[in-house]
Amino acid sequence: MSQAQTYRQQNMYRPHERAGYNARPKRTRRTSSSGLTARDRQHLLMMLIIAGVLGIIIIITTAFSATINYKNNQLQNDITVLEGEVEALEIEIQSANNIAAVEQKAAHDLGMKYAEGSSYVVLSSDEKNGNDNFAAKLRNNAYGQ
Repeated sequence: MSQAQTYRQQNMYRPHERAGYNARPKRTRRTSSSGLTARDRQHLLMMLIIAGVLGIIIIITTAFSATINYKNNQLQNDITVLEGEVEALEIEIQSANNIAAVEQKAAHDLGMKYAEGSSYVVLSSDEKNGNDNFAAKLRNNAYGQ
């Protein structure tokens, strides 16, 4: 069969092309009553799912952030309380180290009193050099041994 014959046979099976019209109607997209195609609805559903997931993520991060802020505020309050206690202890230490407070405590609580003129120990020059034990001599003098 020659090419010309083949061409003619093909044209016989396409009568709509010879007549100048297309016998096959164009496919139209099927739309619902809202005007959305199935593909449009699928895209819309995916967008809604993505938006929902993003919303849930935002809610979770906000809750986590609020928890961290709450713990941070608790720690700040604890620090403030501890700083107040440290300050009170520093004032108490300063007042306890005051010479007047030490003298008063020694006199009233411990029954101590100032030394009189005859209640002291005189060291000789050998004793000042450290040849003899000062603590032993003081003890002997105090207890009369």
